[in-house]
Amino acid sequence: MKMVLLYHALVATLGVLVQGVVRFAYTTWIGNTSDVISEVSAVLSLAVYFSLFWPAGAGLAAMRFLPAASVSGPAAGSVMRLLRKSFWVASAAAALVSYPISYYFTGDVAAAAASSFLVVSYGAYTFTRGALLGHAKATHASILDLVTAAVSFGVLLAVTTSGAHWALLLPLGVGYTVYGVLAWPRETGPRLDVAERRQVLSYTGYAIFGLVAAGGLLPAVMLFVQTFDVKAKADLFAAALTLATPANMLAQSLNQVLVQYFSGRAREAARETRRQALVFFVLSVVGFAAIFGALIALAPWLMDLVFPGRYEGGVPTLQVLLAVVAVSSLTAVPGAYMMATGRHRAYSVASFCATVAGIAAMAFMAPVWGLEGAIAGFAVGAVGSAASVAVLAYLVDPRKVQPRSLVEDER
Repeated sequence: MKMVLLYHALVATLGVLVQGVVRFAYTTWIGNTSDVISEVSAVLSLAVYFSLFWPAGAGLAAMRFLPAASVSGPAAGSVMRLLRKSFWVASAAAALVSYPISYYFTGDVAAAAASSFLVVSYGAYTFTRGALLGHAKATHASILDLVTAAVSFGVLLAVTTSGAHWALLLPLGVGYTVYGVLAWPRETGPRLDVAERRQVLSYTGYAIFGLVAAGGLLPAVMLFVQTFDVKAKADLFAAALTLATPANMLAQSLNQVLVQYFSGRAREAARETRRQALVFFVLSVVGFAAIFGALIALAPWLMDLVFPGRYEGGVPTLQVLLAVVAVSSLTAVPGAYMMATGRHRAYSVASFCATVAGIAAMAFMAPVWGLEGAIAGFAVGAVGSAASVAVLAYLVDPRKVQPRSLVEDER
């Protein structure tokens, strides 16, 4: 059982890395063939943000409750019925709100419509992928990542060949839509009773706090830079963000799959799971230090290789950005451990408070110092989140905050 869970975790991580490579290649292509890399990066950041405010949380809830359904939790079909309904409500709201914001960034009616389509389709991707992982279909999820990556690039070639710059974000939206359609969870069941409904929605709501904390700071930097600094600096940051995205998605994918891994083990072996979570954390610290250290050292070469002759001035920004992303990545393992073992409220509130502090710092410093102020705010949030989550996960006695049942909502 242990090896099966680990296999699913590794395969699912591979799938998310594929999507990270897709995002990297996509924005690299745009950065080398057009002058709208900052606008495209801003809308991609917007899509990530809107997905965090419910669809990704619904996907995490699926990963949390679908394995529990086989033990003593709410019926899987009933859980998915509720989560599907909540996804459509959230998607409708995201489409309405994202359109005027996208228009502000792009200045084009058609491009704004394509951007809103991307926002909704990326939300569908995060939700349906979570449902697949909840059903232990990691291989299926990763195969779909590969298939939809090919679809996105095929549409991108068609768009760039036709010269339809308003549709540059459409290929990603098409790829994510194909994923959502093919992975859509169709099982259903009777309506959950009030207590179970509250349990699922409460978990999803608190998961949002943790997701925003884990993945909301970096796209916020792009949005602040795009809003408060000149286009030249916004383009430099967008280029740096492109190179940092795969490494950042590695940390996010590790968090996502470990939620499922720890959820599958924690009920049967709580002490062993805690020990294993600590070992994984130490390994993640060593691994991230090696990965990000190498990327920082190679930053000048990478920038010249990926964007030859275009964004050399973005190298210092990339190096600082990678260092802060490395710190923020340290929440991946302890955050997943807490989410999977019933301490999602403590994790979510602590990390969300750190994120709010970081965004508040950005809001204070970015209007004055632009890009540098936004990155400084990112550092504030990253350090606060990493420190608070690690302390809660490993230094606070879990018996003081552990609920009576790992499939019951915290009291």
